[in-house]
Amino acid sequence: KIKVTNISSLVNAEHLKDLFNSFGTIVTMSAMTKDGEAKNGDSQMLTIEFKTADEADAAVSLSGTELGDRPFVVERMKEGGEAAAAPSADANGEAAKGGGGGEKGGEKGD
Repeated sequence: KIKVTNISSLVNAEHLKDLFNSFGTIVTMSAMTKDGEAKNGDSQMLTIEFKTADEADAAVSLSGTELGDRPFVVERMKEGGEAAAAPSADANGEAAKGGGGGEKGGEKGD
């Protein structure tokens, strides 16, 4: 499941549905307004559930895409419904890479 925020008022849920359909099968999609009521058309937040986690992961790549008059934000959601922490990126937009892991210490004695 993903959460889409910072949606321009020039863009409606159908525009986004068409865009996100290219990443996989959309199981559910719900639009929420600032006051928390679901409605068709303009929204402050959109949640989209894909058939597979891989499809949702791929859709997150759209985060930062300018649509309408501003870039929208796409984040994976945790099971409980809140946004999961997005992987950090450096100034070049590349995902941060973890350390080498190190080696276990000491030689094994007989």
